Amino acid sequence: MAGLEPVELPTDRPRPAVRSGSGQTLYFDLGSELYAGLMQVSQRGRASLFMTLLAGFKVLLSRYSGQSDVGVGVPIANRNHAETEKLIGFFVNTLVLRSDLAGNPTFSDLLAQVREHALDAYEHQDLPFERLVEELQPERDLSRTPLFQTMFQHDTIDSPGGSWPDLVAEEIEMPGDTAKFDLSMHLYETNGVLSGRVEFSTDLFSVETVEAFVGHYRRVLECVAEDPDVRVGEIDFLSDRERDVLVSEWNDTTVEYPVRCLHEWFEDQVVQAPSRVAVVHNDVSMTYAELDARANRLAQYLVRMGVGLEDAVGVFVPRGVDLIVASLAVLKAGGAYLPLDPDYPADRLEFVLRDAGARVLLTRGDVAGVLAAEGVRPVLMDLVPEAREPSVKPDTGVTPEHAAYLIYTSGSTGLPKGTLIEHRSISNNLLWMQQNWPLVPSDGLLQKTACGFDVSVKELYWPLMFGARLVFADPDGHKDPAYLLDVISQHQVTVAHFVPSMLRAFLEQGDVEGARSLRMVMCGAEKLAPDLLQEFKRRLGADLLHMYGPTETTIAITGWLSSDTSDTSHTVPLGRPMDNIEVYVLDAGDRLAPIGVAGELCVSGVALARGYVNRPEETEKAFVANPYRPGERMYRTGDLVRYRRDGMLEFLGRRDQQVKVRGFRIELGEIETVLSQHPAVQQSVVTAHQHTTNDTRLTA
Repeated sequence: MAGLEPVELPTDRPRPAVRSGSGQTLYFDLGSELYAGLMQVSQRGRASLFMTLLAGFKVLLSRYSGQSDVGVGVPIANRNHAETEKLIGFFVNTLVLRSDLAGNPTFSDLLAQVREHALDAYEHQDLPFERLVEELQPERDLSRTPLFQTMFQHDTIDSPGGSWPDLVAEEIEMPGDTAKFDLSMHLYETNGVLSGRVEFSTDLFSVETVEAFVGHYRRVLECVAEDPDVRVGEIDFLSDRERDVLVSEWNDTTVEYPVRCLHEWFEDQVVQAPSRVAVVHNDVSMTYAELDARANRLAQYLVRMGVGLEDAVGVFVPRGVDLIVASLAVLKAGGAYLPLDPDYPADRLEFVLRDAGARVLLTRGDVAGVLAAEGVRPVLMDLVPEAREPSVKPDTGVTPEHAAYLIYTSGSTGLPKGTLIEHRSISNNLLWMQQNWPLVPSDGLLQKTACGFDVSVKELYWPLMFGARLVFADPDGHKDPAYLLDVISQHQVTVAHFVPSMLRAFLEQGDVEGARSLRMVMCGAEKLAPDLLQEFKRRLGADLLHMYGPTETTIAITGWLSSDTSDTSHTVPLGRPMDNIEVYVLDAGDRLAPIGVAGELCVSGVALARGYVNRPEETEKAFVANPYRPGERMYRTGDLVRYRRDGMLEFLGRRDQQVKVRGFRIELGEIETVLSQHPAVQQSVVTAHQHTTNDTRLTA
């Protein structure tokens, strides 16, 4: 039993530090037809019915937990000596039967393994379970039973009744309110009919979850009765109703939005309210008409320089009015906006410029000397004679299917990878935002996210699409909670985005009364803790919009508002998918994971990026065919999530080495690759270490 890990079944509630023993019992019937089929499987495999039923139970435990090494407790009569057969007393002992489901064996192979291990265990049934625990000395945990957490039992029961005169015997189900283990399955056959009961811990599971478990167990048994040679990872135990909910009902997101380019929405506001203030940075402000005219002139200049459709144009300017002018000008010229964060190392930025094939770099004289990429022509925005250009936008023929922006993310191979997003994708995202959490002209949205993150695109364009104000923080202002409080108060900011770690720092600075103008805070890029949500609601009382989405799926694909009545006592949900997006939770075998069971989140729909620039192999791995929507693609996020029974998604972690530290998406493999290039380093390992409760740091 050395190395046997606990079977981590997905629970509805966090495991308490100490088991209470509270439980409930659920009864069910499997019928006679299934019994007959399983008897044939048992005879074919030279196994007992108990072994076949146990093997099916282990298949389900493995699929639910995602573990291939599964140990189950089994009671045994322990009357294998003639002198004990007629003695009255409780001689029952417990065996731990362990199985290895790695490599996706057939059920027949698993049954042979279970048979062999069971027969071996029977030969040592005299060894008391307590002695086994004493010898192995597993790490003791008051929240779990040692060595196993699930028990399985099978009995043959004679029919109640007899030939006694004036006496009738009847079997009575006695409801229990205790549970010795996380979950115990007890099956019994009576005259060729299979029935059973499940005793489960109410600390961990709801009745609905256990009912679903029993239904899945039944379908596992039906599947192996039909084909004993089926591979255990290919057993489909979902009902038609469950599949319909997961594929169709919870993905009924189709909404007809106008398909337009990102900058065209802004231009509508220029026509409707040209004199309204569009942009504010410190004491500088600019109206919609002024911003449009300046962006048009710069766009004309870019076109004269040869910028054409989907040409990547680097934008390397500090946060401020020039940032929105530059990005708007690139879009109006038909190019793809390539944001370059001044805080990043020059080597990385120069690689990005080369990899993207950018030939033009919009920058300013005060920062231009930092970058010197070969073949890239710098355009100094503070010196360019844009005043001589016409103030109408150029006619470029750009359409919603053309690229709008190109953002580089951390790469597992050691090199950043560029993600190309089309106008129609970002427009759909912002229209979904506006449909559900609308901005009005009196709103002011704070732009404080570094331009290398796609959240910055939402901050830049959502207010300008719908007539609100874009309020810029200073270049390093996003790092200073006190400064942000001053900006919010001074400019009466109503909407802002915080990563959870920064939101916590913002709330911990003391008096946040000056932030009372905030009516909504968007939060994402890290896991949001329930205690932080409660503190936010207590201190600010505004709505909190919890959002999730990788760069490859255009900023955000799910949203949950704090006014929702969902249970947040244990986790804060990610919410439901946005309009025109479908999401699927797939297990390790790429099958739909049941409600409550962990799987990889896969995304399909209009939000998907085209892929990674100059990375065909990585694109092919991440963007795959959607088996549920023929002809469409699906992006594999690498994030582990599960569906709650209310249809909300819940974030659990990562399948790979990628981590989030203070909102930064980091591939540990990228850092390991760079470290290994040092001549003194033979091998490197990088991990994310929880330094304190709210402080995660990288350790190499």
